[in-house]
Amino acid sequence: MANRANDAATVMLTSGASGRIDALFDLRVLRSLWRLISAFFLIFLLPFHGRRRCMAMAPELAEKCGGGGGKEDKASAATGKVVRIPAAMVPRKSAVDKEVAVRRAMAVRRVAEDNGDEENKDVLRDYWLFVTSRGDTMFTQSWTPAKLQIRGVVVLLHGLNEHSGRYSDFAKKLNANGFKVYGMDWIGHGGSDGLHAYVPSLDYAVNDMVRAKQISHFGAGSRSESATTRRRHRIDFAAVGVHHPIQFFFVLHGTADSITDPEGSRKLHEEACSADKTIKLYQGLLHDLLFEPEKEEVTQSIITWLNDRL
Repeated sequence: MANRANDAATVMLTSGASGRIDALFDLRVLRSLWRLISAFFLIFLLPFHGRRRCMAMAPELAEKCGGGGGKEDKASAATGKVVRIPAAMVPRKSAVDKEVAVRRAMAVRRVAEDNGDEENKDVLRDYWLFVTSRGDTMFTQSWTPAKLQIRGVVVLLHGLNEHSGRYSDFAKKLNANGFKVYGMDWIGHGGSDGLHAYVPSLDYAVNDMVRAKQISHFGAGSRSESATTRRRHRIDFAAVGVHHPIQFFFVLHGTADSITDPEGSRKLHEEACSADKTIKLYQGLLHDLLFEPEKEEVTQSIITWLNDRL
């Protein structure tokens, strides 16, 4: 009986806490625990290891690729700096080309629909494309009075994230007063090439408009109009600036504009060299004056100003 009691006591001890302690220090358990700890540290340290390797290889890769060989490139390679840009932020050219094709098709369709609309029988709308020195194809269009003699030319330059066709109603009202209207879509806008709504430089918009004037009939009037009339009534397009005066200068701005400061327009008007310059500030109006509820008043102010000078 005593031996059985001792055996039972032994069994109870080995199946209790002492048994769990022996199992904890078992060699196979220790090996599994070590693998688990190693895997944890490997997962934690691997991204930092890859980053150090990439930064260390950057100078060698830059040297192999050539990359222009400029001083700035060499300085950047020496410091091992790497700029990472997600692939999703750099659209492939094919995707941009497809998007441009869709925008251009929409711009062309607007012109065709206008010409086929009986309500627009007094307006002839046309479009054409030209290629800049950069190799970009630009969309340009015009609105011409069908029954009135052309007495002047207005060139529209739209703003960011819009297109020249947005001003079609305004152009038709100018047509009704004998003014021919031209408009060009900025790079990245409307029917023109480029990543949507992206303009690398505002100089592109100005230079492209000047180029469009040089290779098209901007300011030339209708074919039936005499050369004398063209010379008398044409207002040459020029970049608006203090040191490049134009013959007539009209500035309009809404005082509640939160996008551009009306004070900038006041300063531009004060410093402009034009002999005939006018500024009109609309109290309480916002940024898009030609699309405000008071757009008729704004449009009439522009037409009256033009009529008084042509």
